[in-house]
Amino acid sequence: LRGFLVLTSGLIAGYVFSVALPPVMVDVLGGVNLSPWIGGGIVALGLLLYPEWWVIDGAGLLMGMGAAALFGISFGVLPAILLLSALAVYDAISVYGTKHMLTLASGVMELRVPVLIIIPTTLGYSFIEDAESMAESVGDSSESEQSQPQESNEPSAADSPPEAESEQASNESEDESDRDAIFIGLGDAVMPSILVASASVFLETPPVLGIELAALGAIIGTTAGLLVLLWMVLKGRAHAGLPLLNGGSIAGYLGGALLSGIPLLTALGLDSWL
Repeated sequence: LRGFLVLTSGLIAGYVFSVALPPVMVDVLGGVNLSPWIGGGIVALGLLLYPEWWVIDGAGLLMGMGAAALFGISFGVLPAILLLSALAVYDAISVYGTKHMLTLASGVMELRVPVLIIIPTTLGYSFIEDAESMAESVGDSSESEQSQPQESNEPSAADSPPEAESEQASNESEDESDRDAIFIGLGDAVMPSILVASASVFLETPPVLGIELAALGAIIGTTAGLLVLLWMVLKGRAHAGLPLLNGGSIAGYLGGALLSGIPLLTALGLDSWL
């Protein structure tokens, strides 16, 4: 699985390099541009040989740019808004309801691939060491569970007094707030950016600072949602990112479109349906 994800990272990064880098042509079979292959190969090798947090973040940035652009130019504005809305609901259910997204995130960390954005909160943080220690702790806990007898006379958590429960919760809260890094899913960056790309392609609005106003509004709304999300996460609890990020992107996009004088139905892509 890790090899497949690393290969995918290199291919998507190569797509970005094919657009962003000047071509390095080689006269083979009518001419081959080596820029995307060289750039994508460097990204893949970096992930395989030295998956430190800044390598993973750099590869994730390239993947996010490529994926958001590909989806954005493929969707219209209405499909993009519907997709972002559905994913925001799903993300909220998977984090606060079933909580399977939290389990998935903890397992993905051990793969050391760019599906997470890592934001260190301390100097000298090493994701390689963090992932190794996490893998060791998971292995130790599984071994201890296998070695424990099925019947035990030790008091369970349900039998512990309220004072012990509150102390345990306090310790867990302190451990979460003292962590060395914040982890955000790469999809939390890609999904709201789809609407930015889609607005730039499918809706013509006056440019501001070289960016069309509707797309700029989506960027501002996403950034506002991100700041609120980071403020909530720094309090020591995991939160669903897409409700805030996608919601901010949609609200900002609609605000920019309306400021441009575009009717709401046109901004939503519903004018052709009514």
